[in-house]
Amino acid sequence: MQPCGVSADSEPRARAHRARLPHWAAVFPSGGTASIQKTLLCQSLDRITRVPLWAAPATLAAGLRRAWGLLLVAVLGGCAALPPAGLRFERHSAPAAAGSCAWYGDSDGRTLWFGESAFWASKRRAPDDPTADLRVSGPGRIGRFDLTTRSMEPPLEVAVPAGAGVWDVLYRRGRIYFTTFFGSSGFVDADSGALTVFEGLGTGLNELAPGPGSTLLASRYGSADGGPGSVVIFGTDGTLVAEYPLAAPEGIVAAPKTVAFDPVRREIWATVDLVARDGGPTRTDARRLAADGRELQRIAEPEIQFVSFDAEGTGYLAARAGRVLSLLVLETQAMRADPLVAARRIPLDDDFDPAFDFVQDIHRAQDGRLVVTRWSGKLHVVEPASSRVESVKFPREGGKGLYYSGVLSSGSLCATLCAGVEVVCTKAP
Repeated sequence: MQPCGVSADSEPRARAHRARLPHWAAVFPSGGTASIQKTLLCQSLDRITRVPLWAAPATLAAGLRRAWGLLLVAVLGGCAALPPAGLRFERHSAPAAAGSCAWYGDSDGRTLWFGESAFWASKRRAPDDPTADLRVSGPGRIGRFDLTTRSMEPPLEVAVPAGAGVWDVLYRRGRIYFTTFFGSSGFVDADSGALTVFEGLGTGLNELAPGPGSTLLASRYGSADGGPGSVVIFGTDGTLVAEYPLAAPEGIVAAPKTVAFDPVRREIWATVDLVARDGGPTRTDARRLAADGRELQRIAEPEIQFVSFDAEGTGYLAARAGRVLSLLVLETQAMRADPLVAARRIPLDDDFDPAFDFVQDIHRAQDGRLVVTRWSGKLHVVEPASSRVESVKFPREGGKGLYYSGVLSSGSLCATLCAGVEVVCTKAP
């Protein structure tokens, strides 16, 4: 019997594609990993020692143990988060293809676009196959949620060969740029739905961000020859502008996750997993790079979980020190050699549990406020000028599902929930 959503001819297709996959065995975390940026993997990862990078996709490697622990707590029922009294939440669902769920999103203030991926459902069906997602038939999809009417719209199709699910999306000037990790990246026209595929950029691309000028940034979690990951700069037509491999100590592979460009200082930021080739524990750091790729600084403490810059050059860093989570604001006039020295700190949570939570996204609304979204469904709405913070706990019924991206618009606070294709909304603070 074929699993739901898997066609009879999909296994030969997946087998043929696996034969072409790069062997990035070194960029795979050990079972002792203690931190994570993005997603989670199943318990079988402890038994897998030689697999392609696809087994540790898109910012996974810095914390698979943390993610799996979160799932175990959810299964045992010890972490069922209930919404606070007095708040009403609306859950909006769309039909899920082959077990897909809602991932990272971006918005123009009217529509929330988000990736749909069946990666986790595929892993549950085939826990020993790191490429199980490749057996899901049919095109990938970018979900659409109307923030004005608070309703789901028909998704946009992303028919990328061997692309599996859509991971990250970035809205720019009528285009929704996307990555699929397993396959090619590209963009979809927001109005017509026309698809353009960037085959020349290769595979393994992870998170997206605006780059210098009109270019875009992407993190490549690892290279096809088992070498280090890199920061990729590419044009809006998919032309590769530059690629900067990241250095690491002997025996360590640097695998970048979140990327961001500082338009004032002309610098690139990247959060990085430091993956031991011998299977030892994975550590993390953050990097500042010059515009030409030269490394300027490595930051191990505090742990930078997510970084974003606005068009004016103000930086926003979600930073954890122990159990304290803060938003570090890098003002445009702070031009010191170490920007963190001059950063303004806005406390978010003094009881943050690093074993079971992580900042997934920072999204800036049109009114200048920020939404800091955490796995657990705790969202922080921050007014940077006044340092005012309002925190909202979104529901996770039975402790199930992970929140990815939250946005403010039309008086609502909405976030994508990976528990099926879902968007959850409540009244904005």
